[in-house]
Amino acid sequence: RFPDSPRKADVYRALIKNCQEIRDDACTLDYAERLIDFQPMIDSETLMLAATLLQQQADDASLTRAVGYVGRVLERFQNSTLREKPDRMSAADWQNHRQSLLMALYSLRRDLEKSNHDYEAATKDLQTSYSILPNPAAAAGLGEIEELRKDTPTAIQEYTLAFVLPDVDTPEKVDRRKIRMNLGNVWQQAHGKEYRAM
Repeated sequence: RFPDSPRKADVYRALIKNCQEIRDDACTLDYAERLIDFQPMIDSETLMLAATLLQQQADDASLTRAVGYVGRVLERFQNSTLREKPDRMSAADWQNHRQSLLMALYSLRRDLEKSNHDYEAATKDLQTSYSILPNPAAAAGLGEIEELRKDTPTAIQEYTLAFVLPDVDTPEKVDRRKIRMNLGNVWQQAHGKEYRAM
């Protein structure tokens, strides 16, 4: 009734909250995207909410929109500076927190891109995550993509890295039994015999 109300953003936020309370994902996504369109500099929380709900829909158009939303959040964190650190947090803790968030965001966007069969973009995000901090989750993700691409030598290399790299403090943990199984499968494809870990 009042499309130009100065409180339009507040109304959308209230509607999002109400939709979440009644567990209506379609309603939540509808008003989250309306708010994003209305306020391009919207908070990261709303962008991530929309991205998560779009990921659940799993169609190409939804995944593409979700990738865009996560990209906007990533850009904000990449451009964040020490001046934005909370007063109660040390510089080292803030840097570790920022690094962990960046890796989680790259991992989420990788999952979206992989679901959308955009393996080139997914590979780039995994490589960026790995460059921030060498971690077994990124190496395992690269191995999975190379296995899908039928590049067994590179898949073996990445799975081996994932298997031997130590765990790091990241949101994404790895299942080493699964990595061992994947490594065994691609090794057998390449060499025609079972892989035996030392």
